[in-house]
Amino acid sequence: MRRLAGLAQLAVICLWMGPAVRGQCTNPVQIPNQTISSGSYTFSDQNALKADGLTVNGGASVLAIAGQCINLKAGFRATGGTAATTFHAWVQTLPSAVSVAPASGSGLSQTFTWTASSPAGYESVAEMYGLFHTMTTGVNGCYLRYDRVNNLLWLADNGASYWMGGIAPGSAQTVENSQCKIYG
Repeated sequence: MRRLAGLAQLAVICLWMGPAVRGQCTNPVQIPNQTISSGSYTFSDQNALKADGLTVNGGASVLAIAGQCINLKAGFRATGGTAATTFHAWVQTLPSAVSVAPASGSGLSQTFTWTASSPAGYESVAEMYGLFHTMTTGVNGCYLRYDRVNNLLWLADNGASYWMGGIAPGSAQTVENSQCKIYG
């Protein structure tokens, strides 16, 4: 889900979103044209929202949640004191992980396939990450990154502080840390 929050008392709009992609929101639900000066309000739709006559000011807080996109047109304003912010933003759904195969296995060597999907097309999937570890951290784990644009595989060092390699899939190149070795 896309989330958009505006906190007018700070004159700041905080966006939590996937990659910003200009496009069309299909059948967005209009957030009612109004001025909200106090309290907290939430507007949501499973598909899309648009705001083109909404002003949020004073100590008001507004949260907009939509499954596909939120279209903030030029008439949307969030103000605090004398500072005003007006902008236009498009939010596109994040790509989603579809599968990893095999889901489990044994032995010292295994070939894995990751599949992702995006409603915006494969071009919007710039990178994919994989983690083999007993914990949800890349530290002392086998933490991988695939860069689709450059067609390269990367492996995090033992501290998960930098990426090693940049090897081409299908090549004879390798990269390794103390936990795993990745073959191109």
